[in-house]
Amino acid sequence: NFCIPIVEALVFSMHNGKLTGPFDGFSTPDWDYIREIATKKALAMRSQGFIHPATLVPSELEYAEGYKAIMDVLHSKMKPVQAQPQNDQRKESYEDPD
Repeated sequence: NFCIPIVEALVFSMHNGKLTGPFDGFSTPDWDYIREIATKKALAMRSQGFIHPATLVPSELEYAEGYKAIMDVLHSKMKPVQAQPQNDQRKESYEDPD
């Protein structure tokens, strides 16, 4: 596989004054079509070859120093998240809370 981008959405909700979640915002079947479109576009981009900024490792980027500086700042702001038991079951039906 050619490093197809991964997009994730963590959904949180407030219930009885408590923050609940996270819930995988893209786990429902209504996103299958969008995933298919994204995969087709990613494969089309990758079919153009390997000489593109999207396929370079950070140390080979023309703007590597600026990239590294920004990533260092972001990295210093990150905090570890406590692991939660995972529920890997995908919901087949989804009820919109609105």
